[in-house]
Amino acid sequence: MIRLNRLKSKWQICGRIPLAQLVAARQQLHQAAQLVGAFGMSYLEPQPDGIHARLVWIDRLKGVASAPAKTYRVGLRLPDLTLLWLDEFGMILSEYGMRQQTLSHTLAWLKDHLTHAGFNPDQFMMETPSGLAGGATSRFQVDNPKAFDELTRYFSNAHLILEALAAKLSPGNKVYCRAKPFDIRFVYFLDQSSESTSQQSICLGLSLGDTAFSEPYFYGQFLPEPDVNPNSLPELAGAGQWYTDAWFGTALPASQIVTDSEDHQLQQISNFLESTLQAVSHF
Repeated sequence: MIRLNRLKSKWQICGRIPLAQLVAARQQLHQAAQLVGAFGMSYLEPQPDGIHARLVWIDRLKGVASAPAKTYRVGLRLPDLTLLWLDEFGMILSEYGMRQQTLSHTLAWLKDHLTHAGFNPDQFMMETPSGLAGGATSRFQVDNPKAFDELTRYFSNAHLILEALAAKLSPGNKVYCRAKPFDIRFVYFLDQSSESTSQQSICLGLSLGDTAFSEPYFYGQFLPEPDVNPNSLPELAGAGQWYTDAWFGTALPASQIVTDSEDHQLQQISNFLESTLQAVSHF
């Protein structure tokens, strides 16, 4: 279904860094990304399903950005954990390195820019990230730059293959990111004549890790959850597995992804995603 030849030149091999080293970096990124999501929550008109708080991946920035409010966005560059003040086109106007900075200092920098841009900084709504030990006085860390680079590669690769798949399934399908949880995905409605939340859909994406898996994993989540016998689920391609605990769907953890070459890795993930789509015929 996906023309992989068009993706090979941009694919970056992942999986050659011990997965245990990614956990701390993933937690730091998750906490920082909530600053970006809070911009949309605070200054954009509320929309169903939290659409106003969605983020987009901008590959040239190696990071995520909010939707624009007025003529500004907030972004996060992943490799060096840098908060970005952007124009509506995603061009950097100012940046703030968060390494060794507290959440309080980071918020002060952001609110200063909000004030000068005509926003009311008191409207900026953000819960202190629960995983940030010490709360607003705790300092962000970039102790292992290679881990941040690795997670950036996962996000970039996921954006690449999900964009290609979304375009094949339904032109106009939007790949987007969420700050909480920090992932990248798109939603495919099986009935393309309707996008009602009550009709069956599949969310295909990548999580950097969460309570389901402590490592990055590609996934397919079926909504609403189908009433099926777990023993009758079809076998998945690409070393994928069924997940039926906190949600119902498929998963391909990073620990199961081949690392011998870009081509083999891309092919495996493509096979997994396509077999997830094919599995819906069994429900």
